[in-house]
Amino acid sequence: MVITPIVNDGRINRSKTTLNKIVAATISLLRKNNNGQIPTAQEIAVKSGVGIRTVFRHIDDMEGLIEEVNRRYLNDLESYIAKNNPKQNSKDQRIEHVIKERFYLYNTYQHVFNLTITSLKRKRNIKMGEKPI
Repeated sequence: MVITPIVNDGRINRSKTTLNKIVAATISLLRKNNNGQIPTAQEIAVKSGVGIRTVFRHIDDMEGLIEEVNRRYLNDLESYIAKNNPKQNSKDQRIEHVIKERFYLYNTYQHVFNLTITSLKRKRNIKMGEKPI
């Protein structure tokens, strides 16, 4: 029996679109909250324009969603660094570039840094038998 692969299934495309909306809403909420707090699933559902059940249909748990956000940020970061590699410039130009790059990266990813720190603290406390933060 030969199984023909489905090239353009509308359900798969809608599922990808919905996941992208959920991740984009999460990123937007994270940018708004620089205190390192993970947005609630309800906040993400409202922001992305989907139901709360749809959010959990596309993610296993909030940690999985944060991992997906981090994965996408790492891909963006790798692309940014690859596009902005000043190997051919003079030493002064490279130093200036590094300073501008660090400033850009911190401003762009500050909320992810805060979230990662909060998440690591929470995991450490749970492992040690303490109440989560």
